[in-house]
Amino acid sequence: MKRLTILLLSFYLGIAAPAEGQIVHSSARKAIPLSRRQFGRSTPILVPQFSISRAKRDVFSGVLGVGSGVTEAASLSQLSQPAGNWGGSGCPPSAHLKSLVDSYIASASPDFPGLGSTVPGLSLSWSSPICGTFTYAAGLRNIEKDKPITPATLMGIASMTKPIIAAITLQLSDSGVFGPNGLDTTVNQLLTTEQITALTVGTDPLEPKCPDFTYLFNRDTFTYELKAFSCPDLSQVTLRHLLRANHGMYDFINEVLLPDGSAQYDNGLFFNLYQFLGLSPSPPLSSKNGFDYLKAYGLKQNQSAEIGGNNGRDFEVSFGNTGFQLLGIILEQRTGKSLDELIRKIIVDPLKIDPMYLYVEKAKRESLIADGYDVYTGEPLIELTGVYPIVNLNGHTALNTLSLGLGQPGNVNLAGGAGGLIANPKSYRIFFDAFVNGGLLSPAAQSELVQSFVEIPDLSFPEQSLSNGFGILKVQLREVPGLPSVDILTHGGALPGVRCENAVLRLPDSNTILATGVICQNSAFGASDPFHLELAFINAIASMNGGQ
Repeated sequence: MKRLTILLLSFYLGIAAPAEGQIVHSSARKAIPLSRRQFGRSTPILVPQFSISRAKRDVFSGVLGVGSGVTEAASLSQLSQPAGNWGGSGCPPSAHLKSLVDSYIASASPDFPGLGSTVPGLSLSWSSPICGTFTYAAGLRNIEKDKPITPATLMGIASMTKPIIAAITLQLSDSGVFGPNGLDTTVNQLLTTEQITALTVGTDPLEPKCPDFTYLFNRDTFTYELKAFSCPDLSQVTLRHLLRANHGMYDFINEVLLPDGSAQYDNGLFFNLYQFLGLSPSPPLSSKNGFDYLKAYGLKQNQSAEIGGNNGRDFEVSFGNTGFQLLGIILEQRTGKSLDELIRKIIVDPLKIDPMYLYVEKAKRESLIADGYDVYTGEPLIELTGVYPIVNLNGHTALNTLSLGLGQPGNVNLAGGAGGLIANPKSYRIFFDAFVNGGLLSPAAQSELVQSFVEIPDLSFPEQSLSNGFGILKVQLREVPGLPSVDILTHGGALPGVRCENAVLRLPDSNTILATGVICQNSAFGASDPFHLELAFINAIASMNGGQ
């Protein structure tokens, strides 16, 4: 039976990710084939994580294309024309950029010969101080009703939420919200005793959540092990640690399994199917706020990770699910405002961009936001059980993710600071450019961001190095075959029904900006990888005016 486990580490980061149900020193029940380990798409695949493989390190010279085999099933009849003023001497023509998108969205997956594209719709926006702006959307935001996607269409952006939370944290720190120690203030000073108890020990003194035993991800061996864990000492963890994701705690989504060996997130996601199969899954969580969401999982200390360390094992595998979920809670607690209010005041209004939301009510989600789709072609648990309504995506079996999580899509978007944001790529590109390159933060806050990057030596090589900062990773490419020598600042995202990439391109060891771009598609599992399209844009843009 086809595995439906999303192990993004195995493809994205060049490691031997744990096989489905692989848990060492355990007799826990294996996850059923539909179980999906959703490793947050936070790490660029340019740098293999935690292992060195020459084959993997050289693979990027062969991924400059964006697909293979244009199929008739992927109709381009509704494609719009690009917006913006892109052009100029040395700039790749706008028509060429459009052709890259059209080719990508029409390309069939080599895994499914004879079938069409696995991407319903895609929206992207790029800007360059040299060439201007290029904004384009193609395909559908809703397959069932044949609704086209436009540049204004709101989309889930998953882990691209984290830079937004980082920007708010930096700005509030500069204004004194966290006290005289700023980013070096410890978490225990910023939350109430009741909140800390709820997030660690839990509210039932007869059944404390920690210390305890469960299956935990080993960042050295990439296996799950039945291990003891303790409560984190939040008097040792600062805002700076949360922003860098080296806070000494496990990623609550990706690095912790339940005592029976299943994943809590997957239980909620496929609750109806698991019940149909006679299992007893834990129900989907309420996504009304980030605190309730994180409380249901709980915080767990990782004894193998050094707080503030800079080795690979010291960072969350997602580079920030736990850290940024906790940051979102702290921001709301310290200001008395919702994250939506803070986003509007600190991000949206100053930049004069379209609204962004975290806590989206059902009516707004169904009327304004692109539906997300995952592809399950050939999966009998989806195609034959009748549990979920099936959508025809160019001959593929697809699910509208509105069907998952008991039909409450908020349950799959990680409410809070880790990955719940809704935005359109054009507005997010304006934010990301202003955040990374200047124009949003105060001078002091911008300086904190610039100085936040720490190199991760065991994830770095002479031709490509990786540093992690506050919600942003920096990849420095130097003479990688088939790729330009540039610095890339990025933090992409993936959740059910959405995959996003972003990038700020700079000349090597320079503040000279080549371009800023954002790409989002409304399909994730089983779909084409938009990183291939981003690579094509990087190669086209970085070659201009001094790019190598």
